[in-house]
Amino acid sequence: MGHGELKGWLLTANCYTKETQLLQDSNYIKHFMRNLVLGVGLKPVKDTLIVATFPVPEAQNQVGVSATIILVESHAGIHTWPELEYARIELSSCASVHKKDFENIIRAFFVPYKLETTVFEWV
Repeated sequence: MGHGELKGWLLTANCYTKETQLLQDSNYIKHFMRNLVLGVGLKPVKDTLIVATFPVPEAQNQVGVSATIILVESHAGIHTWPELEYARIELSSCASVHKKDFENIIRAFFVPYKLETTVFEWV
């Protein structure tokens, strides 16, 4: 790949679900992240999946889970707010990812009553 040929995509999802217990379960979120990445055909970098469960000393009034994973192609992340029935999911990749695959995996894991997805192209 020569200079100036790099191309990538950022897929974002606003996911609203009544399954709030899933949004608080760090093991479930970890399982989701692995399945999301592999399900869209990307490659995780070994030992880079990090999960934080709230509250933490720095944010005692917040609950939920945040997770990130580094990919050969870029990175992915999720932040959950169970009290709002909401999760924000982002997937950045220099490899092509099908939006439908991204959406279907989110639907399978969280059964959202509302799912808003957007794809941004980056250079």
